Amino acid sequence: MVKAGRGLPKGFDLDINAGAPAILGDFLDEVVEAPVSNPAPAILDPRIIRPNSERETRTVPSDIPAAPAAITRNQAENTKVVPIQRGSYAKPPRFELSLNHETKRMVHELLSYIQTMGPQPAARASEMFQGIITVLHRAKDVLDLSSMPRRGQWGSPTAKAFPIALGQAFAKAIAEQYLAETPNSGLDSQITAKAAK
Repeated sequence: MVKAGRGLPKGFDLDINAGAPAILGDFLDEVVEAPVSNPAPAILDPRIIRPNSERETRTVPSDIPAAPAAITRNQAENTKVVPIQRGSYAKPPRFELSLNHETKRMVHELLSYIQTMGPQPAARASEMFQGIITVLHRAKDVLDLSSMPRRGQWGSPTAKAFPIALGQAFAKAIAEQYLAETPNSGLDSQITAKAAK
């Protein structure tokens, strides 16, 4: 198979007028007609607003809705349809957590347990965290962080023990809050018995 030679083919000519400036077209200068489509038939809706010249002048009490009047085709073409303003559902802001591999494994294990044993098989991690945070927030008043050690430098034993100490403080606060909310649960004697051992 014979390949063509390099460069421009023979007979190619750039006919450039070097004596005058080049006039290049702009895509905005091009006139393109919009495609013609069949207009959709007008849907007669009682929530339409007529132009001021065609509005009725009689007054109607505000608590009684007015019955929609018969609208002719000409009036329907001259009316303006107002969209109904619905309350938009505001999504909660996203929040990202950085977890180590062990904590990530525990989250997946807990979520799997909740989905398997709970009444909702499609439970999400966000719902699990909302439940945990709600319980901890209710126990915020009895949460005592004064005896916790400081975190320390990264990689030190105190830095590794800091999440465990936080978890113990959280568990103690949640237990105290639960006992305060349900004093006749019988758990207070079990907890004090275990604490005495």
